[in-house]
Amino acid sequence: MASVKMEDVQLQGQLEVDSTYTKINLSGTRPENMPRLSKKRGKKSPVVGEFKSLRGLSHHKICIVTAIDEHDNILYRVSGLGQETTAKYEQYSDHFSGCKTIISDSDSSIASFAANHDIDTEQVASGKHTTANGNSLGDVNQLHQTLKDLVRSKHGISTRHLPGYLNWIAYLKGLKYSSDRDQIAGIVFNDLCTTEARFLRDDVSRTEQPISLYEAYKEYQYGIYSA
Repeated sequence: MASVKMEDVQLQGQLEVDSTYTKINLSGTRPENMPRLSKKRGKKSPVVGEFKSLRGLSHHKICIVTAIDEHDNILYRVSGLGQETTAKYEQYSDHFSGCKTIISDSDSSIASFAANHDIDTEQVASGKHTTANGNSLGDVNQLHQTLKDLVRSKHGISTRHLPGYLNWIAYLKGLKYSSDRDQIAGIVFNDLCTTEARFLRDDVSRTEQPISLYEAYKEYQYGIYSA
């Protein structure tokens, strides 16, 4: 339901934009379909030949584009692997058609995206908390923290279902920003009753991966990508 509701979100006016990152999680993947050795909780990163899990913002991390506008419309989407780039934001340019000003950190990829679409920018300089006009990335940072807390509480979220969790976070955050607390349960129930979404039990295991596992693990030459 949340995925259907958030699919056509349109951002308007002034908005905060940033990206966050999370690890690839292959929970629920059958051993014969694995592109790398399975990771065991509490164990060191698995080593395959000379390769091991890479640290930092490598292609072993999922990049998640995040934006929230002055009307509390939220875009929260998987955009690929590795560090944020202009191309990762361009994937979702249709959602920015009503945007006037982007507030961001000092990353050049967001500035380039804004320039491509004639959108004004305000940047929070490195080491600062606000722009020259006093605007911050507080709302975007809250969305990122909510995801981190959810991943921690569940001891990881399957990457296969990550987009659904992102849509659910964005949907609930939007309701909390725009509705009284005692109204939220009724709104969610009404949306469930009025949203047309076909969902079968088998859809859980057959959901497509939102990222390319080949791009992430091809150098391992293991399992489904063995030479």
